[in-house]
Order: sequence, then C-alpha cells, then structure tokens
Amino acid sequence: MRTRANSFVHFFFIAIIAALLFGLFSDKHLSTDGAGYFARILESRTFAHIDWTRRFAEYLTQSPLLGAVNAEVRSLPLLRMIYGFGILAIWLIAWGAAEFALRGDAKSVLLFVLLSMGSINLLSDSILAGEHHVMVLLSWPILFFIIRKSPLSWLDAAVLLGMLFLFSRLYSTAVAPASIILAVSLFRLSHTVSREQKAIYLASALLAVAAIAVSLYAISFPRDPGNSAAFRSAIIRSLFGPEGLTASSFAVLFIFGWLLRRRIVLVASLLPVVAYLWYSTTTGHTLSSGESFGNRSLSLSLLPLWMLGAIAIYWKERTADWGTLLVSGVFIATMIVASLNSTLQWRHFKSTMISTLTQSEALVPLEGTTLRDSRVGWSWTYEVLSVIWSDGCVRSIILNKADVSYQLKGPPEALILGNYTCYEQALSQDRPDLCKCD
Repeated sequence: MRTRANSFVHFFFIAIIAALLFGLFSDKHLSTDGAGYFARILESRTFAHIDWTRRFAEYLTQSPLLGAVNAEVRSLPLLRMIYGFGILAIWLIAWGAAEFALRGDAKSVLLFVLLSMGSINLLSDSILAGEHHVMVLLSWPILFFIIRKSPLSWLDAAVLLGMLFLFSRLYSTAVAPASIILAVSLFRLSHTVSREQKAIYLASALLAVAAIAVSLYAISFPRDPGNSAAFRSAIIRSLFGPEGLTASSFAVLFIFGWLLRRRIVLVASLLPVVAYLWYSTTTGHTLSSGESFGNRSLSLSLLPLWMLGAIAIYWKERTADWGTLLVSGVFIATMIVASLNSTLQWRHFKSTMISTLTQSEALVPLEGTTLRDSRVGWSWTYEVLSVIWSDGCVRSIILNKADVSYQLKGPPEALILGNYTCYEQALSQDRPDLCKCD
C-alpha cells in the first residue's frame, strides 16, 4: 500500500504542476496584479516592493526575473517566461523540501499537500504572482520537519530554521499556520530530552512568534487601509462561494473519515464535490478573476484545517488505503479541472485582447470593446497588458476602466517599458526617447 500511495501522490503532483504550467504558458501569471508586478520590476530594475511584510516572498519569486533584467535581457516574451519560472520554482522547492522532511516515513501525509495545493493554490491561481502562494507552499515542509518522530539532524535544523526565517515575511495570513507551528514547537520542546533537539524547537518557536508578530502588524496596519474591509469580506465570500464551500465541506468530512477509519464518512465527503460538479455543469459556472483573487483568503481559513488534519493523521500513523486515495483523487481532479477552466477563460480573454489591439489604433476606450464585461480582466491592468502583448510594437492601448485611479493620462507620461518595446509614432510623438515602430 505504501508503494501505491507514493505512486499516487507523485502522479497527482505532476498533474497539478501540469495545470500550473498550462497557466504559466498562457501568461496567467500576468492576470490581476501580476501584470503590474511584472511591469514595475522591469521599469524600476528592482523588486516590486509591494509591502515590507511580504518582502521575502518577492525575493523568492522575483529574483530570476530581476536577474534577467539586470543582465540586460530585453525580450518581453523571454522575460515573461523567466517570471513564470520564478513562480514555478517555489512549488518544486516546497515539494522537494516536504519529501526530504518525510524521508524514511510513510508518504501518505503528502496527500494533504496536494489537497492544499488543489483547494487553495489552484483556486486562487488568477493571482499566481501573489505572495500567499509562497506562504501556503512553505507551510508544509516546515510542518513536516517539526512533527517528524525521528530526531532532527543539523541539516534538518538548518533547512527548517532557514524556511521559518523566510516565513516571517511572506503574507499576512501566515498568522494562522504560524500559530500551529508555534504550538507544535512548544509541545516538542516540552517533550524532548535532548539538548540539541530542545535548541532546535526553541529556535523554531521563536521564529514562529516573529512570523505571528509580523502578520498581526500587517493585518492591523495594512499597506492599503481601503483593502482591509474588502479582505475581511473576502474571507466570508471565499468560504461560502461554490469552490470554497466545496473545499471546506470536503476537508472536514475527509479528515474525520480518514482519522476515524469510517468508509461511509469518506464517501460522504464526495457529496459536496458532486454538488459542485452538478452546479458547474448546469450553470456553466467558472471562476472569475475576482473570485479567484478573493480565494487567497482561504490561506487563513482552510490551510489550518488541512494542517491540523495532517498532524492527526501522521501521529495516529494512519495509512492511505485505496478508498482514501480514490476519494482524495476525485477531489484533486475536480480542483484541477476548475483551474483549467479558469485558464481557458483567461486564454480566450488574451486572444480577444490581442485581436482588439491589432485591429485598433492609438487609445481605445475599454467600454467600446467586447472586453468591457469580461469576468477575467482586471480594471487597472488593460493598459499594461496592451504594452506587454503588443509583440514589440505598441500601435494601440486599451484604456483602463474609467472609474479606477490608475487611469492613463495620455502621452508622454504614461508610456511604459520603453526599453523593451517600440511605439507607433501617433502614440509616442511627444517622447523622442522612445523606440519608434518601423
């Protein structure tokens, strides 16, 4: 059964990475705030510097892109791919670290990493550039290190404490997983005889306290006070939206069914999944960019539930039988399909926008295009995407929605990425420094 479980978790990890790659090759990492991050890095030649409490997430995901920019790479398509690679790398590193933490142990508990990736990361992949992804992914190897039953080596300690140091400045919702990490660290500290092990768990507890303190500061004093109320409401909406309600209902039933070894409860956990599939099929429902963006708050509400389930399953030494594997596989596959549908919707948006740009000239009001009612477009990134997707020559720019503050003021002050693309004469006549299209 252990071999079967290992094969299962690796198969579905590859499936999740394939869905992620499909999104990255579709430029999904430029959706919502991603395009703004990308342009900001290229223009400033430094990290995006969105918020000091998220700074380490920026270092981890944006370093490859920044390195390419400072190496004078000028190809926008290549830079987009490098940006995507930086995002992908964290998924691979986190998985590898989780496997390393569990070496010698049964790998069934890795199911929780997959379930978390499916129900949190994939459900919020319209903001693949979001810092919350890094926080969710790194939560797992950290947790596996501190719950493992065999003593931690000094290499284990170095990896664990290094990740915990990074964890202190990733995203504000880290307060929830950091609280769990703190509780487990204190428990291990009080039940460990070895001085070396006590030192490791004491250090992990102190770093968890630092992460909690930074997270609470970020929540109490947000970068944009106007977003605070919106984020609180997003927590409620994400939990009671179709995807969030499906994931949270499944999580509760699945964990109890596996823990108590009740096959009927495990089977019952699929009821919300069946209901979601029926709803999506009959209504044609797909995730909008706004809904996916809001689902990042699941990192506060759903991630702790998965982590507590993983702790219980690991310490109770529950192995995954074929029923557990089948049920979890159905859920993960459903989340992958939801992500793929969202990506297909994004691809249609991208192709429509590029078609509109090639058929237009100069400044184009969004309200006069077929994109005006898009469920995928982000109100303030149309102008940025117009430049990024103009294939080396910007002949037209689709203006942002009229009611947002990030509105294009017109040449010369708003033409961006001049070191990476050329502009049509009609757009750049007041900017002699810009490259002109042939």
